[in-house]
Amino acid sequence: MKNKKFATVAKVARYIIALVLVVSGIGKVIDPVPTIEILGQMLLFPEWLIIPVVSVLPVVEIVMAIALVIRYREEVNLLLCLGLFVGFFAFSIYCTLYGMNSDCGCFGAIFESRVGWKMGLRNFLFVLMVGFMVYQHKNEAIPILKKAEKYLNDPNLYISLGNCYKETGNFQKSEYYYQKAGAIVPHQMYPKYLLVKLYE
Repeated sequence: MKNKKFATVAKVARYIIALVLVVSGIGKVIDPVPTIEILGQMLLFPEWLIIPVVSVLPVVEIVMAIALVIRYREEVNLLLCLGLFVGFFAFSIYCTLYGMNSDCGCFGAIFESRVGWKMGLRNFLFVLMVGFMVYQHKNEAIPILKKAEKYLNDPNLYISLGNCYKETGNFQKSEYYYQKAGAIVPHQMYPKYLLVKLYE
């Protein structure tokens, strides 16, 4: 029951984040001026990099949104989304600390969003949402891999299970599956390497 609730929450979060990315990307395409202005105010941001970033960022946001909805290369895309929103959160903290009070350029012309603690809180919430989606993705993989275990005795399968359990904090089961993979292919170093990394 708990897993179903978590899966539902992750699904809702996925569509919210996808919507935010689409609106943000389209807004920047329609009116990139607020984004150009806010980046121009940042002392640490090189001037020559402003136009390339403003040109590429909306495309990245829209592509990420589509990939989220269709679940394309999900693990990689979720990690990229997490990195993007951590960057947005750091950007909001920087702008707030330096007393900037203009439109952050987050949503271009669609609606105004001023720099401040509300912007930081919003981005922090998005980081938590994507972080939860990353965690839930690992949990979703475990039952599928466990079903495959009934039909396959494959070291790669056991390594994948070990990785998933490690990511979800179940180090005992992670160790078990790494050892199981190592027992099948005792001449291979990779399962042993994963165990060493687990023990660190």
